[in-house]
Amino acid sequence: MSARLTLLLTANRPFGVSLLAVLHLVQAAFLLLAGLILMIVGEAIQHAIYAFPHFMRGFLPVVGFIIIIIAVLDLGLAYGLWIGKSWAWIVSLVLAVLRIIGALIILVRGAFGPVVTLILDLVIVYYLTRPNVKAFFGEGMKSTLQQ
Repeated sequence: MSARLTLLLTANRPFGVSLLAVLHLVQAAFLLLAGLILMIVGEAIQHAIYAFPHFMRGFLPVVGFIIIIIAVLDLGLAYGLWIGKSWAWIVSLVLAVLRIIGALIILVRGAFGPVVTLILDLVIVYYLTRPNVKAFFGEGMKSTLQQ
């Protein structure tokens, strides 16, 4: 095994960070599959459905392409989390906060569907702000050096 691969597999990575990285990897795989299906089968579905509006022809393949782009970005985020890149920590934190805001807006409007999402994202924000997790991403050292 190469030294870099050994480092990637045996890094002193917190378990929760590994879990987040793997979850992003799984999500990326499903998004990639969904995007490919929409790109390949989307046009045929649109032609098969008689009531599908003509001006929206080509819509599903475009959505599939956008989903593939999101999947690639998700793969990059998973890799960044796995190796402890500070930008991955920031992106994960921002995405969790945005999902919390979205869930709260939906809850205020009377729907209780996003309760689980809200709880999970609150846990993610809490976890990502723990000193040992911040230190893994190099964020804890910056705040210590600034004081």
